[in-house]
Amino acid sequence: MKSLCIGCVNLFVLISGYFGIRPKRRSILRLVSDIAIWVAIALAITYIMGDFANGLSYIADSYMGAFSHWFVVSYLGLCLLSPILNAWLEKTDDGALLKYIAIFYIFSTLFGYLFYAKFHRPVDFNEGMSILSFVGLYLVGALIRRNSFSWLRKGKMVYLAVFAGCGVLLVAVAYTALLFGLTVSPYGYINPLVVIESAALFIFFTKLHMGEIRWINIIAGSAFAVFIFHYVSPCNQYYNQICGYIQENFNPALPVALLFLVAIYIFVATVDFIRHKFVSLCRSFISAVRPSRN
Repeated sequence: MKSLCIGCVNLFVLISGYFGIRPKRRSILRLVSDIAIWVAIALAITYIMGDFANGLSYIADSYMGAFSHWFVVSYLGLCLLSPILNAWLEKTDDGALLKYIAIFYIFSTLFGYLFYAKFHRPVDFNEGMSILSFVGLYLVGALIRRNSFSWLRKGKMVYLAVFAGCGVLLVAVAYTALLFGLTVSPYGYINPLVVIESAALFIFFTKLHMGEIRWINIIAGSAFAVFIFHYVSPCNQYYNQICGYIQENFNPALPVALLFLVAIYIFVATVDFIRHKFVSLCRSFISAVRPSRN
C-alpha cells in the first residue's frame, strides 16, 4: 500500500508546477491560515480526548511543529522561488527543459538520495524533503503541461500501468534490500521510481478530461487540509495509533485501512466546506452592513 501511496505526496507539487504558482498575499495568507485553523481544530480534539497537556507550551509547540514541518517549509519556499522559476520557464524551450530535468534527477539521486541514505550527511535534497527537491517536481509539472513529447501523449491506461508498475518495482526493491540486509529504503520522495510513479498518476488524471466538476473541486480543495490534519497536527498521534490497531487486529487490513482513510477525508472535507461557507457568509454580512463610501 505504501508503494502506491508514497507518490501522492509529490502530486501536490506536480499540480503546482502544471498550473504555475502565482504567489499573492491573499493566497499565502490562506495557506498559512489553513494550517493555523486545522492545528486549532486538532488541539480541540486532543482536549476532548484528554491529551491536552502543559497549556500554552503545548499550543506553542503544536504550532511551531506544524509551521516548521518539512513539507510546509518546502512549499512556502517554493512559493517564494516561483517567480524566478516561472521567468526561466518562459525563456526555456522544451528540449532544454527536459535535459535540465534529467541532469537534475541524476544529480539529486546520487547526492540527495543514495549518498544521503548511505552516509547520512546533511545535503540540501534530504531524500526529497526540501525546497530544492520541490523545484525539480515543479519543473516536471511544467513539462507535463507543455505536452510536447510523444511519450506524454499516450493513452491514459498506459500511465495507469506505469503507475502500478512502479508500485510493484518499489515492493520488489524493498524486499530485495531486506534479503541482502541493505539499509537504503526505496521509499524516498526523490527516488526516480517514486517521481515517475507520481508523474504517471498525475498524467493519467489529466487524460480523463473531467473538466470543472464542482464536487470534485470541493474534495480536491481539501487535500492540503487533510494532509495537515492527519500528518502535521497533534492528531497525528491518533492517526498512527488507529493505523497500528488496524494492522494488528484485522486480516486483511487493507480494506479497513482504506475505509479509515476515506472517513478521515470525508470528515476534513465536510468541516472544510462548512468553514469556507461560514467565512463566505461573514464576508457577505460585513459587506452588507459596511457603510457605502458614495
